[in-house]
Amino acid sequence: TVKHEVGHFYQGAVIAARADAAGGWWNAYWELDAVLGSAFGSTWMERSADCVALHLGADWTNYTSECSAPSQQAAVEALVGLRFPG
Repeated sequence: TVKHEVGHFYQGAVIAARADAAGGWWNAYWELDAVLGSAFGSTWMERSADCVALHLGADWTNYTSECSAPSQQAAVEALVGLRFPG
């Protein structure tokens, strides 16, 4: 869904915002991988985008509809607030 894709925008935005402090875009990506991987598992990129979509009001997602863990909720709140989670 479009809202899922918005979730990917948020992921990219927080990576880009952290890139200088992390020593580059890829370093920031791997930092996000560590944080979101612990909350959403190995498919964190898709599952966290689905949870953002649900947060934004989507009524259907492909990868997950389970977003109730406190770590997942905190990560989604950070992403939609354009803050680096964790």
